[in-house]
Amino acid sequence: VPYFFYAQLQAQVLWNDNESFLLHKKNTVELRNLDNKVLRTFTFDSLIKSANIKSELTKNHFAFVDKNKLVHIVSIGSGMYYKSEGDTIYRIDNSFDHKITNGAYVFARNDTVCKFGGDGYWSNSNMITYFDKETKEWEFYLTNPPVIPTSISAFGSAITKDNFYVYGGSLVDPF
Repeated sequence: VPYFFYAQLQAQVLWNDNESFLLHKKNTVELRNLDNKVLRTFTFDSLIKSANIKSELTKNHFAFVDKNKLVHIVSIGSGMYYKSEGDTIYRIDNSFDHKITNGAYVFARNDTVCKFGGDGYWSNSNMITYFDKETKEWEFYLTNPPVIPTSISAFGSAITKDNFYVYGGSLVDPF
């Protein structure tokens, strides 16, 4: 018979790959290997209110560890972007919590974090935005594909080296 302790229910896996995973526990994020050994522990910057980051991580987020083993946590529904420096996670964006990219697809391509689609304020989007490291804001990414997907949110998608596929999803009735 398995036993569950209250503290175990407070942990959440944010991301994983073939070698490791990120585990959010109360006020820390741990990088662990697949044998569950803690490789590194990150704490949140004191300016980040614990309640805010906890609500952000339990909602929709996109998290990953880059080639340099730095933690990235991006809000899917807004522009908030958190990144580790040393053993601390800081908010690095100049955005506000706009909530206009709910249901967007967030992905990292090369060294750039991008978003496609999403909904907010009674409309959907069909544009790609990217996080500009210089301005620390989300910028419009100009595309010229042969077919532009319709404005959509909460959709399925897949990305390959050269293509981005979108299927299903929710549309907003224009009337």
